[in-house]
Amino acid sequence: MSSSPSDEWDDDPDAPFAFTGLQRHLARLRETYLHLDADGNLSGWTDQQLAERAGMTRAYVQQIMAGKADNLSMSKLIGLTNAFGVTPLYFFSESARRRVNRRLDARLDALRQQQLFGSREQERDAADGQEHG
Repeated sequence: MSSSPSDEWDDDPDAPFAFTGLQRHLARLRETYLHLDADGNLSGWTDQQLAERAGMTRAYVQQIMAGKADNLSMSKLIGLTNAFGVTPLYFFSESARRRVNRRLDARLDALRQQQLFGSREQERDAADGQEHG
């Protein structure tokens, strides 16, 4: 019994596949994958910065984020996971998503503490400067 082409696995990494939740999961990654900018404010990546890190165009990132990219190739998905430093399982497994989200939430909490501590330290330095000036 021979198998038909539709029964065989497609090993092409650029072959599109569809799954649900991509936009929601990427939005979650973007809202927790922040950094402190030069002014000490929490800041996220622009579409252009994400595109550069993921190896795709800004326009394609915008399509994905708007839910207008119907199919995404595995190579594009890998680019996104590499950009965020997460496993591809993040997009397919609830338990993987929970583990990653806990790590990202802890990272974000640490950044918020750093931001808060930095702000208090700057206020104290400014007050000390006024007292001595």
